[in-house]
Amino acid sequence: MTGFEEFWAIWPRKVDKAEAELLYADALKGKLTRQRKLGRPPATQQEIIAGTERYKLDKPDYADWLHPTTFLRRLRWEDEGGSEVIEPTRDNTADLAMMRRDHEAGREMHPSLAAKHGWAEYGSAMPELKVVE
Repeated sequence: MTGFEEFWAIWPRKVDKAEAELLYADALKGKLTRQRKLGRPPATQQEIIAGTERYKLDKPDYADWLHPTTFLRRLRWEDEGGSEVIEPTRDNTADLAMMRRDHEAGREMHPSLAAKHGWAEYGSAMPELKVVE
């Protein structure tokens, strides 16, 4: 199996194979435009395969799989991985206080909290909230 065939076998989105094969060969020769502009050495087959495996492990669920040509053209095998954005935690002090009051009063969770957090126990049976003026 050639180096490209090994790459192609593990790539998750199989589109534009002919162009990907040409770019793969150029990456191994150091002829990709970004490689030249950034002064990067030619890639090795092992670097590209390892970078592909990292990409497959680290791709966020919300993102589509890259085309193999994009991965190669942008030198994405150099990515270090672990770059998924983690949402900062928010201050939920007010929510917790309201939940405690409801619990101590023997009430179910406040409907606005259930709607806010999408808790299933209220599902579609959750009553509509009315604004009291």
